[in-house]
This record gives sequence, C-alpha cells and structure tokens, in this order.
Amino acid sequence: QQQQQQQQPQQPQQTQPDLTADAGLHGLAPLEGGAQPAQLLGYRLELKWSSGRWYRGTICEYNSGKRKHKVVYDDGEVRWYYLPEMVFRFVKEDEEWVKC
Repeated sequence: QQQQQQQQPQQPQQTQPDLTADAGLHGLAPLEGGAQPAQLLGYRLELKWSSGRWYRGTICEYNSGKRKHKVVYDDGEVRWYYLPEMVFRFVKEDEEWVKC
C-alpha cells in the first residue's frame, strides 16, 4: 500500500492579482475603492500558490511599517504578504474558517 504525500508549495505565486474571482469581492477591489489596508482585517481570501492551488485564510493583522498583511491559513500556517504583489481573491465567509 502506497502512501501518497501531499506536497505543500514552498512559496505563493507573486504576480498580479486575479480579478476574475466570482466570490463577490475581487482582487484589490476594496483597496481600489478607497479602503485602507487595515480595514481588510477579518476578510477571507484565497491565495494562489506556485503549484496553481488556492489556499484559504483570513487577514488577521496589518503592519503599516512594512505594509504587509498577516494571513492565517485555515491549516494554521501564518504568512505575511504585501498583497498588491500576490495572486489572490476575496471569498465569502464559510463555516470552517480561522477567526482572528
């Protein structure tokens, strides 16, 4: 019996935001609409990793000095990102999500 190991990508893909998501809020829409970065706290999003897979998380903090958001993924992993460089999309809240 072979055990399949799921490989986690090492780095998220860093290119232009995906503006084609159909979850209601798209790419940087809240930022382009005049929202300040700190106003994104609590937003749910999916980030596209270099493997092409999307991973869900919650924006839990914002560091204004570094201009980065802290994303806590649903599996517990924590990463800091400068969101304008990332491929991501906002998603609707679901029942199984990380609350900050």
